[in-house]
Amino acid sequence: MFRDYYYLNRCVTELNEILPGARITDIYSQEKNKLYIAIANEDCPFRNLIISANPQFQYLLVKNEHHKAKKNTVQLFDKLYGKSISKIEIATGDRIVKISVPGNELYFILRGGKTNVLLYSGASIEFFKKNLLSNQELDEISNYKFNSSKNFPGSKDEFDNVTDYKTFKSLFPAGSRILFNEIVSRKELSFSSALSECIEEIINADILVTSDSGKVQFIPVTFVKSLTDGNTFSSFNSALNKYISEFYIHGRKNRLIKELQQYVNKEIERISNKLNNLKSRIETGSNEEKYYTSGNLLINNLHLIEKGMKQIQLTDFVKNEERIIKLDPKLTPQENAGKFFEKAKDEKKNFIKSKELFSLTQAKFEYYKDISEQLTENKDLNDLTDLKKKLRIGVKKQVDKNFNDNVNLREFLIDNKYRVFVGKDSKSNDMLSTKIAKQNDYWFHARGLPGSHVILRVDNPKEGIPKNILNAAASIAAFYSKAKTAGLAPVSYT
Repeated sequence: MFRDYYYLNRCVTELNEILPGARITDIYSQEKNKLYIAIANEDCPFRNLIISANPQFQYLLVKNEHHKAKKNTVQLFDKLYGKSISKIEIATGDRIVKISVPGNELYFILRGGKTNVLLYSGASIEFFKKNLLSNQELDEISNYKFNSSKNFPGSKDEFDNVTDYKTFKSLFPAGSRILFNEIVSRKELSFSSALSECIEEIINADILVTSDSGKVQFIPVTFVKSLTDGNTFSSFNSALNKYISEFYIHGRKNRLIKELQQYVNKEIERISNKLNNLKSRIETGSNEEKYYTSGNLLINNLHLIEKGMKQIQLTDFVKNEERIIKLDPKLTPQENAGKFFEKAKDEKKNFIKSKELFSLTQAKFEYYKDISEQLTENKDLNDLTDLKKKLRIGVKKQVDKNFNDNVNLREFLIDNKYRVFVGKDSKSNDMLSTKIAKQNDYWFHARGLPGSHVILRVDNPKEGIPKNILNAAASIAAFYSKAKTAGLAPVSYT
């Protein structure tokens, strides 16, 4: 609401009490759409008048403490240097502010996307931004009446029949939706009387700056009496300073909440999928008994098995049923039986680990759900910043921080998640095993043969590494060894 005509009128009347006589020592821009006019005095050596020509955020503001940037600044309107401001005025009924300087007139024209600052010096004209105003609009500026007093519209009976905002705006272009809503809320008064009363309050009442309604508001303290949580100011300039500060803090909070919510929602979805998979795995049950039974059947019937067989049908006398057991034709009967016992051991471990992992994952799911609920509360910016740091959002993992530039390594990514590092020579093998590898990483090497050292990076030591990932890393170790061409190659790991 601070950009409304009557608040701009109030701004001008206040500035007209402090700006006349102020000497202009510098005029520059150091950011898009913002003009700085240095008007220092003995009490405030760094005082500036700031004109924001941002179409979405237009304002006039005096800051007693603003330091010019040391670089990337543009000097403007040099004809005003060393001159003093005579007066500041506003056009009657329109958002055009005129700052008079001897021999020059600086206009701040608020026109949406055409908002600009113009300097008239006799017949010449300079623009702060690219000019989008037509010649007719420029000519009309000189026809406006300007003054520095408080402009009251007076009572207008034709407003008493207004029932909607569109009609109100057509009859009263200087009005805003906030003003219209406030007028409508004062049902005990006629529309025209409520309009006069509201404008009187805009120009004279204390200003409330609040974010009580979920967004930062700048309104007379007499408006919407339910809004009480905020700061009140008698000065427009002080209120605007607070509003701008709160506006940017509120914007940062909203962006941070959105970033946190997106991250948390993504984690909840990922963890939920993981929980469903683990739940399905647990409900399916363990295949440990099945593998042990197959191994025992093979052990008890070794005389029926020959190397090269792909499967065999045997009778399970305990369950009184026939069972077809798939075999690896490259393995001996004893090795095939041993393979099933190994599977049974792995199945037992993995099933227990799945139950443990389900509990841990369930706790993590509840943790992120709790954070998601907290984000709906009105949290402090510092709390949100701390939460972002705690979740390590945007923090790049420094897993390769100790890698020496001279270390000659290969790097692989398994399942788009697990990283594997492979030494290329004796020096890199040594560095990889003694300097780069961490406590929870897995180390692989072809057993009994020359080959590369291989490290499987473990970022989360609480999460068990799946068997297929270990097999893939072992395959890499076998490939980068003297066993590369062998059909099978034993690999040690720890």
